[in-house]
Amino acid sequence: RSRLMVVSSLLGKDFREHRLAAVFLAAGTLAMTLLMLAWNRQAPYSMSPFEIVRFALLSFLPLIALITGNRLIVREYLSGTRQFVEALPMGRNLPLLLKYLTGLFYLCVLAIMMVALAAQQAGVTDDLTADYVILIMIKTLVMTSLYWSVVFCFSLCGHLRIALYLLGAALVALIAWYPGIDPDRVAPFALMDDQLFVFERDLIPWQAMQGTLLIAGLFTLAGFTLSRIGEGSLVERLAKPMTRRDYVALGVLAASGLTVWSTLLEQKTRPPVEFSSEYVVRLQDPAVSVLYLEDEYEADGRELA
Repeated sequence: RSRLMVVSSLLGKDFREHRLAAVFLAAGTLAMTLLMLAWNRQAPYSMSPFEIVRFALLSFLPLIALITGNRLIVREYLSGTRQFVEALPMGRNLPLLLKYLTGLFYLCVLAIMMVALAAQQAGVTDDLTADYVILIMIKTLVMTSLYWSVVFCFSLCGHLRIALYLLGAALVALIAWYPGIDPDRVAPFALMDDQLFVFERDLIPWQAMQGTLLIAGLFTLAGFTLSRIGEGSLVERLAKPMTRRDYVALGVLAASGLTVWSTLLEQKTRPPVEFSSEYVVRLQDPAVSVLYLEDEYEADGRELA
């Protein structure tokens, strides 16, 4: 019973400290979603309202997750109030678990609200069914859990989290735009495919959802493991202000990352092949050259070009 009272006290503490921010974030999410749905409804060529959900998952929902993690986790670790909470008779893991579940529940409520608003705005052409809405809901909740797990893990890294977020953004950009990588082989990218996320109805992307949940679970496990190293001493050290040595190390890491990035881009940049023979059909737009070697193949070369 005393444990339940402590849990209730901690939840009440978080509610009192963050209720205004939670209300403002929820109101902002609601307003943004309604605004985009209204704009889509008035557009000459409107798209499916569930594409608004996909856009939200790619744009402002990660930002809301970051703000939520900053208030729930980062502020408590940087201010040192974590030591008071951990002194309560409930162990080290339970307070952090409560924060994880609180943040996940809050973000899932926002995600469900967005899907519900989109379903309400759906027209006849969307062929709305209960199974389709549930599928969109599950996909949305899976991505929401991934965002929160990443934020949860990085929020425990103190001032180092900024570098981790930048590194994560660079990794996402590399997967999305580097020609040598197929994004569909990465579970979250496959789940958020611009066609399949909204328009796939018959096939459930089990593999993409399971892979995304696995990544989310790994980040969550990493966060709890980080909090247990040295009885929390590592997280406490990371929460302290960065020293000059830390800034130098981050600078070296950033310079190394830029070097690797530029090297990868140079490897994919190849100079065009220029034929010196006179038996060549050349086009300017698009820039195409076809070597046909003999006069009898000129017509075939022009047709191929």
